[in-house]
Amino acid sequence: MAETTEKYGLRTPSQNNFFDVKDVSENMEKLENALTEFDDSGTVEDIKSFPDFLTKLVTGNKLAVTIRNLKAGLQFVLHAGQIVNNCVTDNAGLPLSAAQGKALMDKYTQLYGFSCFPQLYSDLNTTNNNLGNINSRLDTSLSSSVLDYALTLPEGMHTVRFPGDGYTGADIPNSYYRYSCATIIVRSKGKIVTVLLYGISTKAPLAVNSYDGGKWNGWDQYVTKDDLATKLELVATDFLPLTAATIQPNNYTFFIFNPSLPSGYILVGACLKDTNALARKVVPVYCNASSSNGTHRINLQLANTSNDVVSITADMAIAFYLFVRKK
Repeated sequence: MAETTEKYGLRTPSQNNFFDVKDVSENMEKLENALTEFDDSGTVEDIKSFPDFLTKLVTGNKLAVTIRNLKAGLQFVLHAGQIVNNCVTDNAGLPLSAAQGKALMDKYTQLYGFSCFPQLYSDLNTTNNNLGNINSRLDTSLSSSVLDYALTLPEGMHTVRFPGDGYTGADIPNSYYRYSCATIIVRSKGKIVTVLLYGISTKAPLAVNSYDGGKWNGWDQYVTKDDLATKLELVATDFLPLTAATIQPNNYTFFIFNPSLPSGYILVGACLKDTNALARKVVPVYCNASSSNGTHRINLQLANTSNDVVSITADMAIAFYLFVRKK
């Protein structure tokens, strides 16, 4: 009696059987179906990834099963049509070509490559140096001149704590104040420097001095609202003579006055009270007043707003209101 094969059910007659054309015809029909028909849906329940596909692609399967598994697994295999060779595709699931990757790397190197590193390192080094100078302490041997010390510092911002019970060097704006610390801002070493002094008392003034053009410009002092509310007094001066000068059209000039104050008072501010025969074409545009080491000073700037030359003569004078307070 004829037997059948395990996979395709082909009839295989034994040696004692007669040849049967019907068996051969049935076998051929089964083979044709096996070679031409398979599940072409592309979906196999057990194939969810490329590793799954490899475990199913083994010897011993029917040809239709192998082709079915192959179609299902090919969706997890990269092919040339999926490789992107541009920078405009927004599909996150597609891979970038090696050539486009190299082009992007070349652009990155051009923007941030080695040629830019020296300057970057230089900038970082400067920043680190500046940060390293923050909270530096002024040595006792240098405490006689905070301004001289400021000119030795590198570019950056420096916070300086004074030794002992406060800074009382010869270059402070007022000898009766003590200053606990300072902020020194250096834009260019030894050339452009600003020094801010902070008083010991919460009501002591903040003093500011700046250096440029090869010289210190002098201290400006600032007081708190408590100082103004409780200690400020108003004093009127007599007419103070002007220094003879010529002011060109649309230009200005400075005048300095040294008013006298009662003993024990310091000058905090000033404003214009009256003029004596000043040309109407001249107007005050700046007025600053301060006291330092017993000397009282008013800086006044007059501007010529006309198109004519204005002459200031020695018989012209200005009177001020002075804002003063006791030491």
